[in-house]
Amino acid sequence: VVSPLANKITAREREMIELTAQGLTEAQIAKKMGIGIQTVKTYRKNLFEKTGVKNATELVQFSVANLII
Repeated sequence: VVSPLANKITAREREMIELTAQGLTEAQIAKKMGIGIQTVKTYRKNLFEKTGVKNATELVQFSVANLII
């Protein structure tokens, strides 16, 4: 069962979660997505608020458990 929250995650947010799951750093994610490091931090902050997690590891675990990635 897909979490209703999955529908609230944008394609760019999902891409960022996938890159985080691959072990990329904020700088590597920024370069790969063509955005600034501060934008990556903002995406993460917003995702932490949306999902109720406290760090990137929890975000990836939550995303896998809720079929977001």
